[in-house]
Amino acid sequence: MHNQPLYKLAAFILRSVVVGLAAAFVLSVFAPQWVERLRGHAARPEAGPATARAPQSYAPAVARASPAVVNIYANRITAARSAYRVFDPLSQRLLGYVAGPVIPRRDQSLGSGVIFGADGHVLTNNHVISGADDIQVMLDDGRVRRAQVVGTDVETDLAVLRIDARNLPTIAVRADAAEVGDVVLAIGNPAGVGKTVTMGIVSATGRQLKMSAFEDFIQTDAAINAGNSGGALVDANGELVGINTAVYARPMSAESNRTPQIPEGIGFAIPV
Repeated sequence: MHNQPLYKLAAFILRSVVVGLAAAFVLSVFAPQWVERLRGHAARPEAGPATARAPQSYAPAVARASPAVVNIYANRITAARSAYRVFDPLSQRLLGYVAGPVIPRRDQSLGSGVIFGADGHVLTNNHVISGADDIQVMLDDGRVRRAQVVGTDVETDLAVLRIDARNLPTIAVRADAAEVGDVVLAIGNPAGVGKTVTMGIVSATGRQLKMSAFEDFIQTDAAINAGNSGGALVDANGELVGINTAVYARPMSAESNRTPQIPEGIGFAIPV
């Protein structure tokens, strides 16, 4: 009789433990976030859709596209008349300089191009080769070939050249259009320093500069300079999205006491 209170207490404790374990089991199955809260941990947010991480290096994209980008040297022969200074004081006052013979002079413009046919077809800008008497193309491996003009289009500022070479590396063309925010790489020969790669993003699409009747430029902040014209604008996979063509060089208006500034980071490419 004296042990009856102890039995009742033990039974009460046992029932409490069983009920507690059952409640914990139910909560862990149907409301795990409450268990986390009871333990003092904040509920973990549900994982959202996976997003692609930017690569640490774009070297694979450059390695894929760069062999198909070439340097173009467009030579023009112009006539320049020489002049001789008259050293006799009286004749110099009357004549100043005496015209001499006409001397041919070679002017060279720099540009870039993209191989799109393994049989030697190269795409570039029309303004790079317009009026040229001799066009030389330097391949990625250092070989130089003379190019013939296959066709030009002034309105789109595109030209197709052909060189005497076979089994050339070609560039892959992106299947869909470039979108604003895409990472892009500009590959070309700026200022004649040699093949150079610059990086930026697509800043806008469908830009019109009122330079020709048909315009649908890709705008990018990847550095484009003289010599880049006709070169490749590729995406992060090394696929061609455009042909580098122009930069915005109109001075911006400035205050009266300051020199007008040339905008930076505004380049344009023809979409392909």
